[in-house]
Amino acid sequence: MENKGFWDILEGLRWVNKNIGFFGGDTSRITIAGESAGSIAVGLLSVSPLAKGLYKRQIMESGSPVYLLAENNTQNLAFSQRVAEMVGCASPTYTIEDNPAPVLECLKSLWDVLEGLRWVNKYIGCFGGDTSRITIAGESAGSWLVGLLAVSPLAKGLYKRAIMQSGSPVFLEAENNTQNVAFSQSVAEMVGCANSTFTIKDYPGPVVECLRKVHPAILARAEYSLDPVVLHKFNYQYGDEILPENPRISVLKGDFRCTELLIGSNQDEGSLLITAQFPEMFGFFGQKNPLFSKSAASDLIRKAFKNFPDPESVVQHYLPDALPEHASTAIRYQTYTSFGDMLLLCPTVYHAEKCSEKGGKVYSYLFTHRKSNSPFAPWMGKVHFDEIQFVFGSPLLDTFNYTQEDQEISEQIIEVWSSFAKDGKPSIPWPLYSKEVPLIKLLGPRIVTGENGIGPHRDNCDFFRPFYTSL
Repeated sequence: MENKGFWDILEGLRWVNKNIGFFGGDTSRITIAGESAGSIAVGLLSVSPLAKGLYKRQIMESGSPVYLLAENNTQNLAFSQRVAEMVGCASPTYTIEDNPAPVLECLKSLWDVLEGLRWVNKYIGCFGGDTSRITIAGESAGSWLVGLLAVSPLAKGLYKRAIMQSGSPVFLEAENNTQNVAFSQSVAEMVGCANSTFTIKDYPGPVVECLRKVHPAILARAEYSLDPVVLHKFNYQYGDEILPENPRISVLKGDFRCTELLIGSNQDEGSLLITAQFPEMFGFFGQKNPLFSKSAASDLIRKAFKNFPDPESVVQHYLPDALPEHASTAIRYQTYTSFGDMLLLCPTVYHAEKCSEKGGKVYSYLFTHRKSNSPFAPWMGKVHFDEIQFVFGSPLLDTFNYTQEDQEISEQIIEVWSSFAKDGKPSIPWPLYSKEVPLIKLLGPRIVTGENGIGPHRDNCDFFRPFYTSL
């Protein structure tokens, strides 16, 4: 398993050979170089048959694979076993040597994040940090991840407060773990790694190993061709020690940690979802802007909501009889709003409500600013991801491509986020949020003096509420 890093280097070298011409380079003059361990890697490439013809010359600084300590593979295996035992992925009777696949699977995804959080707790003091004031934050899938850590018993005591931007595990499409297995089986069959008698459920090790050898582009095409409409093909799994229960149920029952929470959404969450799922109709950036009938919109919603308990009720709610058949602008808005409400905005609202209900201090926002250099069509508004560059200060780092207003908003948002991360309170007057009094802060021009708002899309979230909040 130790050679996986070497495979990465080999793939990088192949990529350089394939694409160097686009940057004015010459495949017949490629030089590889490395120092210390990097020099050893250069030497390894020189003896690997798979690297033949991929480079012309070498630079090796302080290192070579003519190295006695690398003679015994058991040393690597023994060290891997010790690491796996330390993070709970192996035991003296459940070793990486006897059972490598499940042990290595244990080290991935949510477990990796958990290990990172444990590391922060252990070492933050070395950097002047305080373990009692750790804040975790995420956006979109990252926000779901923050929500998953809030319900995981293994993350208890590892952080103080959370920032969740556009997403929550109060999410219906993650209800059934068998969907992931079924879709994985379909992908595996398409690329020749499984069939009806050799399934990923019965033979997970060999099938997964086969899938790992398939080129990522082929896997992506197979995944897309099976279901081009649904963006999220795989959802988080639950039922083990890190997520013992369905996270949605955990949040609804109050079985999650939430003492201080900054949470919110963007004004037009669904516009990017609809263009990303149907680029042939709208263009990814919304540039096609077609005339959009009510009948076409109804079909689109039915396709996108095919796994929802009652797709027809969604059509009726967002495209009521009173809406004219050819009111294209209004129909398009209602359609993309249904996508954003179902996937991002309403789950975020329900999470905020439940945190407040259990006594947490909740500060909610709606991002309402359209950046001056947006590549998206004007009709798409303030799209999913838009707030990220303001949180991380892009307008302040690249002043040439942003307006003064963009820069001021970014500066104010950074101040708010930083204040909350340090002390659990925004740096400006901000009302507490609850289901009964859903006051939010509108993040747009003049944030500091701007007015408060009422929680967005309340009627729509009340429509979805019976589906999402039932135990």
